[in-house]
Amino acid sequence: MSARSRVSRLCCAAIGIAAAAAPCFAADAISALLACRKIEASAARLACFDRESAALAIRSRPAESLNPRETFGLAPAAVATRAEAAAHAPKPIDSMAARISSVTKAADGREIFALDNHQVWVQMLADGNWLDVKAGEQVKIARGWLGSYSLSLPSHRGFKVTRVR
Repeated sequence: MSARSRVSRLCCAAIGIAAAAAPCFAADAISALLACRKIEASAARLACFDRESAALAIRSRPAESLNPRETFGLAPAAVATRAEAAAHAPKPIDSMAARISSVTKAADGREIFALDNHQVWVQMLADGNWLDVKAGEQVKIARGWLGSYSLSLPSHRGFKVTRVR
């Protein structure tokens, strides 16, 4: 049995299982996946299978609600990608408060802040050692102009940050 026919049989079996498990799939999505079998070039055929199976996976995923605190500070494209699977996008928030879990220094002198909500933020510019940020401090991160974010300390000092994770 050739590799191509094994891949075709495996894909057909996966399609059958998916169709039996979730009859709500549109027939056009399954037919688009089956149409990939007709592509002669191996790389193009594999790319087609990957693209169409990913579309089926997104359709089969249950709608999840996105927490605005989890998406705060993420790039709009990342939020839109996550929102495609959800019933609706979250209403954005303007600020959030969190505690600093740890502070580390990057090689270029900028400080990296891990928060208690598992978000990681990094200072935009290395401003020197005057910050004196300690683990356990309550900080506020607020949305600024043109997609920027500011981290404010209890001492009312602040600086621009960007979310890393």
